Amino acid sequence: MTKPLDNDAAKGTRSDETHFTGHKFRGLNDFFWQNLEASTVYFPAPHQLNDPYDCQIDLMKAIRLAKVEGEPLSDALQERWQIFATSVTAPAATCGIFSLCAGDIRGMDERLLWAHYADNHRGVAITYEIPYKFVDTMIGFAPVTYGEGKLLAALRALDLSGRPDFKTVIEPVITNFLTTKAKQWGHEKEARFISFTPGLVRFERDWLRQICFGLNTPPADRAAVIEATKRFGYRNCRFAEVFNADGGLYELDTREVHI
Repeated sequence: MTKPLDNDAAKGTRSDETHFTGHKFRGLNDFFWQNLEASTVYFPAPHQLNDPYDCQIDLMKAIRLAKVEGEPLSDALQERWQIFATSVTAPAATCGIFSLCAGDIRGMDERLLWAHYADNHRGVAITYEIPYKFVDTMIGFAPVTYGEGKLLAALRALDLSGRPDFKTVIEPVITNFLTTKAKQWGHEKEARFISFTPGLVRFERDWLRQICFGLNTPPADRAAVIEATKRFGYRNCRFAEVFNADGGLYELDTREVHI
């Protein structure tokens, strides 16, 4: 029998200063089983995301908005900014994006994630504990900002009098660009790992810390997930389930699944 993780397993928080804890809500489709067997996760390209504005906003429009209270965009300056915008959007278009929920799988907002991404509670919420040193292999990592304020502030702070360095100037703007999203998505409380290319990325099996079953996960699927997780060597993975809490009509809580 295993013990459940503490509240940080339900909340997407820093378990310490070296790891990030977040959740992925998933249905139990073929891709789930393939990823579980191979210990991989998929980093989709920006054009594969479900919101056409996500990671594909008009950066020149953002630059004009950022500069509206600053220096006017002369023709020469406009050309310089256009070159800079292309140096951001061209590599950003071929990046991979892995989003995790940094919220609480028991939360009211997360009810929407259970419904939308975990197949109406027939799927699972997977909790990963990922070392920050993993970011060294990526373009970047950051919480998603819901609204344009942070991106506009970053653009206002740029100095294009010289040639921007890719590592110190362009890469951080790419991360900012790919972690800016419309306010209406704020309930998702995302944090994103950004890779240089889209596709499958291998995770260490020890990073998978908990699988939580939804309210409607069929018993046969629960048993299959537990059996496969043990068979594929996820030694640190524990199991939990959400249930309707007594505190109100819509509250969720989690409890250990005894195996």
